[in-house]
Amino acid sequence: MKISNNTQYTTTPQHNSISFEALKFKKINNYVNIFEDFPIKLKSGNLTEDCFVRASSDAKRFFVDVENKEGRHLGISTSNTIKDNGTLYNNIIQNLHQDWNVQGVGSAMRLGQIIILLENPKMNKIKLFSMGNAVFFHSKFKFKPAITDKQELTEKLEDILVHSNDTRFSKNVEDVKTFLSNNDPSKKDYIKNGNEILNKYLQNVVKNNLHKDPKFHIHSGFDMELTKKDIINNKDFYNNLFNKFGIDYQINT
Repeated sequence: MKISNNTQYTTTPQHNSISFEALKFKKINNYVNIFEDFPIKLKSGNLTEDCFVRASSDAKRFFVDVENKEGRHLGISTSNTIKDNGTLYNNIIQNLHQDWNVQGVGSAMRLGQIIILLENPKMNKIKLFSMGNAVFFHSKFKFKPAITDKQELTEKLEDILVHSNDTRFSKNVEDVKTFLSNNDPSKKDYIKNGNEILNKYLQNVVKNNLHKDPKFHIHSGFDMELTKKDIINNKDFYNNLFNKFGIDYQINT
């Protein structure tokens, strides 16, 4: 990805941060902090592939890409900022060469986006529209449903009831039945509480390692979000991921 000609860099090795990091950062147009390129090793079959995670920005969009040592793109992601509410909106995250069997490309880009979110005080969440087949990928990073349409949310909750005979999901099914019988869509907290119930179900699917089981396939996607607050509240989870991928970055607040 190319950066616009008027982009100005200022190296910022130290700044007010909620993290303890050895990564180096640079400021774009005196507006936003992004990390400088850093190396990462990704699995490719029984071998490891030397790769780089690269970030760039034109002050309106953010690009987090993964390249191999030959400079070939393995994955690309693009996000926009929504200044009025501090949202980093992820438009696309794509593994370009799944046939190469390089594992962790999408995860590396997602962690790069999380670092950008954490390093910019004016940003407070990442939001995206997830395709149905990607919902569990985002759920594994603790993204939560952010459905705002009451009819759509009701339909997603009703889909959970097909697992009524699966004891692993008894509590989820019970929660849905209780919620739908006691809550009219006109109620103030219907959206908030309904999304929370849906999120608990998604996390239970991931916990039981059923996210690739066709019986749990989600056919139509929906909006999801990950807030900075939730990242900090689950810092041990994310710090373990940074360690797993060899990223020299830790959340320290």
